[in-house]
Amino acid sequence: MRILVTRPKEDADNFAATLIARGIDVVVEPLLTIQPIANPAIDLAGVQALLFTSANGVRCFAAAEKRRDLKVFTVGEGSAAAARALGFSNIESAAGDVGSLATLVADRLKAADGVLLHAAGSSLAGDLKGQLEAAGFTVRRVTLYDALTASELSPGTLMNLRLGGIDAVALFSPRSARTFADLWRKASGKADGLKDVTALCLSAAVAREFNDLDWRRVEIAAQPDIAALLALVDAEQQRRETEMSHPATDAKGGGTPDAAPEIDEKTRAAAASDAAAGAAIVAAMPRPASNGRGGALILGLIAGAVAGAGMVVAEPYWRPYLPVTAAPTNNTSLAALQADVNALKAALGNRETIDSEARHDIEALQSEITNWKDQLSQATGNTANTPTPIDLGPIEMRLAALEEQLKNLPAAPAPTEATSEAAPETPAVDVSALTARIAELEGKFASLGDTTTRLDFLSSETATQKAEIETAKAKLDTVSALNDRLAALETQAKSLGDDLTNLSQENAEAGLKRQRAAALVLALGQLRGALGSEAPFAAELAAAADLGKADSDLAAKLSPTIEALQPFANDGAPTLAQLQSDFPAEKIAQGAAADTAGEAVGAEASWLQKTFSRLSELITVRPVGEVEGDGALAHLARGEARLGNGDLTGAVTEIKALSGQAGEAAKAWLTKAEARLAVDAASADLAAISAEALAPAVDAPAAEPSN
Repeated sequence: MRILVTRPKEDADNFAATLIARGIDVVVEPLLTIQPIANPAIDLAGVQALLFTSANGVRCFAAAEKRRDLKVFTVGEGSAAAARALGFSNIESAAGDVGSLATLVADRLKAADGVLLHAAGSSLAGDLKGQLEAAGFTVRRVTLYDALTASELSPGTLMNLRLGGIDAVALFSPRSARTFADLWRKASGKADGLKDVTALCLSAAVAREFNDLDWRRVEIAAQPDIAALLALVDAEQQRRETEMSHPATDAKGGGTPDAAPEIDEKTRAAAASDAAAGAAIVAAMPRPASNGRGGALILGLIAGAVAGAGMVVAEPYWRPYLPVTAAPTNNTSLAALQADVNALKAALGNRETIDSEARHDIEALQSEITNWKDQLSQATGNTANTPTPIDLGPIEMRLAALEEQLKNLPAAPAPTEATSEAAPETPAVDVSALTARIAELEGKFASLGDTTTRLDFLSSETATQKAEIETAKAKLDTVSALNDRLAALETQAKSLGDDLTNLSQENAEAGLKRQRAAALVLALGQLRGALGSEAPFAAELAAAADLGKADSDLAAKLSPTIEALQPFANDGAPTLAQLQSDFPAEKIAQGAAADTAGEAVGAEASWLQKTFSRLSELITVRPVGEVEGDGALAHLARGEARLGNGDLTGAVTEIKALSGQAGEAAKAWLTKAEARLAVDAASADLAAISAEALAPAVDAPAAEPSN
C-alpha cells in the first residue's frame, strides 16, 4: 500500500518513518510550508504557563526563547513529544483539540496566578484565547510562524493519484485538507477522479473540507491524535490486503468470481477517457531535444508506459474475459490434478521455499526496471536542470501484479490425437472431490498469508502497547513523586499557616497597642497645649487620664502627674507674662519699709504702714537688680530682676524669703506663681510620657551564660 503524506516537512518525516516501519510505501507532498517569523516579540512578564497548539509552535518558540522552566500545556501528544525533545519538563497534553486543551488549562491553573502565553501560527484552528478568557484567564497570543500553502500538486503526485499509484491520502488539518481539495480541482478541472483513493482524516473538521470529492472511502480517526490515525492506516492496509486476496471482488464488496461484467458504451468511454488522461500526462512532460537512437529509446519507453497505464486502467474490463479452463476429465488431467494437490501440500509444508522463489522473481523484476531507468537517465542526460521524472513505481507494481496473475492462470490441456482403439478402462475418480480438496488447500494456503499479516499487526500493536505501558509507568512514578512532594508541601503550608496565624494575632495586638498609644499621645499633646494658657483644662485632663488606663504601665507613670494637675484643672494657672504684669513690687516694698521702720522705733505696725504708704506715694526709693544683702528690699530687688528675665523659679525663691508685711503683700502673687511652676513641671512630665508611649518596646538583652 502507498500513502500520500501532506504534512509540513518538519512533521512529515517522523510520520513517514512510522509508516515505512509498517511496510507501507510513502510519498511526501507537503501542502504547507512553515516559515518562522524573524525576531518575534515574546513577552514572558507575569506568564504562568505556555500553550502550544502545534509542534511547529513548540519548535519556533524554542528557537526564539531560551527559557524552559515554565509550565507547558499542549493540544496533543505530538506537540508534547516535541516539547520534551526540546528541553521542557513540566508538560501536560490534551486530547488533541482546542476544546480539550482549554478544559485542561482551566482545570489545572488559576486565573489569578498569571498570564497564559499562546505560541501559535498566523492561521488558527479554533478560538483557544476566547474560550480561556471566557473562563476569566488573561491570554497573550504571539505569532511565531506563517504556514504557506502549496500552489500546485507535483506532476508525479497527480499521475499517481489518477492512475491508482496512491491508495490513501493522510490529512491532518482542515487547512491542508482544503488546500488539497483546491489543488486537485485546479489540476483536474473537476471533483472526481479519486474513486480508488481513501481519505484518512485526523478529525471530522478535516473531512468537512472536501465533501464534494469522490473518494473511495473517507475514514475519520476516533480521536484527533497520531495513534488513532495510525489505527486507520492499519485498518486500511488490512482491507486492501483482503481485497487483493480476492481479486474478482470489487472494492465495494460486490461482484462474484464467476460473473463477467457487461461492457456497455458508457463503460468503454470511461476506460478510454482514463487511458487518454494518462497519455496526456506523459505527453505533457518536457522532452529534451534528441535525434537518433536516444530519441527512439525515449519514445519506446514512453509508449510502453502509456500502454502499461492503459492496461492497468482497463484491467476491470478485460480481466473477466480471460479464458477459464474447464475441469479435466481424462486420465492425463486427473494425474495433473493429483500433481497439483501434491504441489500444494509441498507448498504448505515448505512455505520458505515459495517465499524465496517469490523474492527471487521480484528482485529480477526490480533489476530489470532499474536497468530501464538507467537507460532512460543516460539517454535524456540527467542534469541539475532536468525536470523531476514521473514516478513509474505504481505502474510497475500493477504490471508485476498482472504478470503474476497471468502466470498463475492454469494452462489449457494439450489436445490428444484420436485413436480408433478404445482407451483402456480406468478406475472411476471423483473429480468433484479432488476439486473441492484443491480449493480447501488453496484456502489454507491463502489463510497462512492472512495469519502472518495478523501476526505482524499484533506484533506491532504489542510493541505500541508496551511503549504506552512504559510511558504510563513513568507517568505513575511521576505522579507518586508529585504526591509525596504535595504531602510535604501541605505539611509545610500548615506549619506556615499556624505561624502566620500567630503572627497575625501578635501583629493585631501590637497594632491595637500602637493605636492606643497614638491616641494617648494625641490627648497628652492637647493637654499640654491647654496648660500653656491661663484657661481651665479639666476636659483635656480627664481625656488623658481615661486613655492612660488602657496601659497599666503608662497609667502608673501618668497617675502622679494627673493628681498634681487636678487642683488647677477648673481654674487654670496664670501665664508667665501675666505674673510679670501682676507682680506687686511697690506693695511689697512698702511693706518691707514699714517692717524696717517699725522695728527701729517700736511703733505699731498698722500705723507705720499707713504712714509709709502715704509717703511712698510721694517718693519711692529702693534698690533694683541683683543686689547683695539679706534684707527684704534686697530679696525684692533680686526677685523682680529674675522675674523680668523669665526665671520664675528664681523669682519665687527670692519672694518666699520675705516675711511680715512684705510677705503678706506678696502672698497672693506667690500662690499664682507656684501654680504656674506646678503646671509647667507637669507639662514636662507629660512630654516624657508621650515619648515613651511612642517608642517601640525593646526587650532587655539576654544574660551572658556563665562559664
